[in-house]
Amino acid sequence: DPNDPIWSYIREVGADQGAIIQLTPEGMNLFNAAVIDRPGVRYASVVVAAPRPSLSELARYRSLKHTVLYGVFALLHAIAAREHLHYPYPWPIEQHLRQLVASLPFEPTSETNDGIVPTLSQIHGEILDTQLADHLDVVGQFYNAGGRPLSDWLPSGSHFDEAKFVAVWSRIADFICRESALFSQLPA
Repeated sequence: DPNDPIWSYIREVGADQGAIIQLTPEGMNLFNAAVIDRPGVRYASVVVAAPRPSLSELARYRSLKHTVLYGVFALLHAIAAREHLHYPYPWPIEQHLRQLVASLPFEPTSETNDGIVPTLSQIHGEILDTQLADHLDVVGQFYNAGGRPLSDWLPSGSHFDEAKFVAVWSRIADFICRESALFSQLPA
């Protein structure tokens, strides 16, 4: 639908690419060099990885729209799988690596990504959850989200669903509530 708000969002991103530049490996390297974690603040991540695109997954799509969108996902996944020569991802600590291996159906590597962001670059602080999902799944753009079958505009074959969406955001809400409760107990 040409009136869908997503097209307006895409036009805005195209008109002002400042945020995209800030999220490049070079931009994030500069950010990480300039900003340190604040003492007393707990940090957490939701880490996601999408399955590597495959011809068998492509064959599942019966509509031209989903076939084209899967092709877009495959292209984005291939781009995100290329580790930057000068800004390699830090290898996860043993605890995080065990959590990734236990949660994903494949071994995480420097090529593993969610179709947009490399998986190994998503880890900061405690890992609240690890999901087989693409970049848009965790923000509610997955197949049949809210009963809308056309809501997945980055189909990845992750089979992310409403139950997984609720589980991820429940963990985030629990973490925030737990942190808020701890903060309210601090002396004034």
